[in-house]
Amino acid sequence: MKRYLLDTHIVLWGLTAPRKLGRTARSILENEAVHVSALSVWELLLKHHHGRLELPPGSLIEAIERAGAKLIPL
Repeated sequence: MKRYLLDTHIVLWGLTAPRKLGRTARSILENEAVHVSALSVWELLLKHHHGRLELPPGSLIEAIERAGAKLIPL
């Protein structure tokens, strides 16, 4: 099994708008080991704080982990 470090946009679309992802990206998210950098979480929270991004309710980190991704700390 390959391991993938997800781009911030892939994290966001995977959680909020999976229809925006291509077939390959969806397959990777469903079948491979995926990781999310803490910097991606920080970037999303910063955009949310400045009103440029609406996030789903609840903890972003919990949503990422529920989706099966492993969070990579700094």
